[in-house]
Amino acid sequence: MPFANIRNGKLSYSSAGSGEPLVLLTGFGADKTFWDIAVPSLSSEYNVITVDNRGSGDTVYSGKFTVDDMADDVICLLDFLSIKKTHILGWSMGSQIAQSVAIRYSDRVSTLTLVSSYFRRPERSAFMLDGMMEAADNGMPVRYLSVPVIAMGFPESYFASKKRNIPEELNADFKGMRDQISAVNAYSTKDSIHLLTVPVLSVHGTEDYMVPVEMGDELADSIENCTRLRLRGEGHNILPSKYAEELKMFLKNHLI
Repeated sequence: MPFANIRNGKLSYSSAGSGEPLVLLTGFGADKTFWDIAVPSLSSEYNVITVDNRGSGDTVYSGKFTVDDMADDVICLLDFLSIKKTHILGWSMGSQIAQSVAIRYSDRVSTLTLVSSYFRRPERSAFMLDGMMEAADNGMPVRYLSVPVIAMGFPESYFASKKRNIPEELNADFKGMRDQISAVNAYSTKDSIHLLTVPVLSVHGTEDYMVPVEMGDELADSIENCTRLRLRGEGHNILPSKYAEELKMFLKNHLI
């Protein structure tokens, strides 16, 4: 497993394919395997780089961190890989990391794709995530932690075809999850989004309960060069295959 040195730690990453670089940043509690289903298709045309954010996967870190710290980790990785400029796609928490990179290091970013994104984490979602972590601290079996996240992450149609089984035990770093929640709860691009100058593709599901589509629209309204893709009936956890063709067209229209 390759690593790149970052401040106070080592960043775990994977790379596949060749062509223009495309960095994929995942959301709360997830690691780079979140993208396994998307990498084969995208890596046929791009050098696809996936990352374990601080607090997840095999990345090693010490101390508290911010969203800007996670964005700086991406820049450290680009420097390590000798990549001057890249496309970036961020989902959920990863979209905030992506915004931070593009706002603060615009010369390193060619395009930005924001999936299920927002200025600031919605208060209802923050209330739920903070509550479930407190419940785990007070003895709730950890296998139930994923229940509210899944319930908020998928539309009604997903559950209509599923048996109502409680998920298996989570394989997660709970300290890392707490640190991620703290970082995201403290972050907002409301007052800095005007500094974003790169082309942006905004992807959102119309049945997103974690981050309502209206919040994605509010973000898109504040970005001058923004293309929108709204997926009817999709929730917060959108399969990359649902927007892969539009993503590829967007990237081809904005070559590095």
